[in-house]
Amino acid sequence: MRYQNKNEEYFTKTNKHNSYWAGFIGADGYVNEDKNTLQISLSAKDKEHLEKLKNELNKDYEIKTRKNTGPWAAEETYYCSLCFISERTVEALKRNWKIHQRKTHTLTFPQDISIEEKKGYLCGYIDGDGCINVKKNSRGKIQLSINGNEEFLEGVVKFLKEEGGIKIKNNLYPSRNIFVFSVLGKTALSVLDFLYDEHLPLMERKWAKYLDNKERRFGQYIPWTKEEEIVLRENYEKSSSVELHKKFFSNRSFFSVEKKITEMGLTKRPQPQKIWTEEEDEKFVEALKNNLTSRVIHETLFPYRTFSSIRNKRNKLVKRG
Repeated sequence: MRYQNKNEEYFTKTNKHNSYWAGFIGADGYVNEDKNTLQISLSAKDKEHLEKLKNELNKDYEIKTRKNTGPWAAEETYYCSLCFISERTVEALKRNWKIHQRKTHTLTFPQDISIEEKKGYLCGYIDGDGCINVKKNSRGKIQLSINGNEEFLEGVVKFLKEEGGIKIKNNLYPSRNIFVFSVLGKTALSVLDFLYDEHLPLMERKWAKYLDNKERRFGQYIPWTKEEEIVLRENYEKSSSVELHKKFFSNRSFFSVEKKITEMGLTKRPQPQKIWTEEEDEKFVEALKNNLTSRVIHETLFPYRTFSSIRNKRNKLVKRG
């Protein structure tokens, strides 16, 4: 950013807010220590989120959107980027949060900051390299997955156990050259309850799934009303089970909708093949860049699709790339 109104002191002293952005940079940013440069590139749909960080560093800077022309790029996809040149900023990120060049396999979970700052940092990291999903093939349970190197994720687990009081078993899974931390259902809700802070600049599209589901605790049966049964019967013929759940019964699990369809004697019919969206293509391409297996991609990113469709999509992208 070659502008006068640069805030080079933003990361100098740690707090929960800048720890959030440090976590986001740790997951999705690039630091060049030789050129004293911080760079972040996101999908164009997340430009508004990148604007929040820009406003902290330099309100005069204009984030531009460009077409993605990389070998893994899906057709007609765009990205936005922020580039901030500041020696003090690069030094502060390294000193306070151990964020440095070539950090992918060497980044560690920060130890020398407060508990609240660690929570903010982890929220930012989740927004950069995590996933919050509702698993329709697991009775609508919420799932949290985080990608990273083994040492980093072990630090995350230790923090959640010791400071969050959360009982977590061995939930680290190797996936080629990275690891995945994954928790499901009540454990995932406990982690997200512990971390969530409405005052942080969270990525809304990710945390909306948590907010939509946090009031519903699994194992608690919610009786179906006559009105709901009427809505289900009237819309069954013209909507797929996925559409019924999304449009009319989002307060319930997908499993409960499927079960009610069977109980009411409504004949199951083949669900139409869902067309892959641009957003899904971008997620899949990013997963391929991270060398995730098809099984991990299915479980963490697209649990609502069949595993065979994941394999077919992977083959198409590999051939095209």
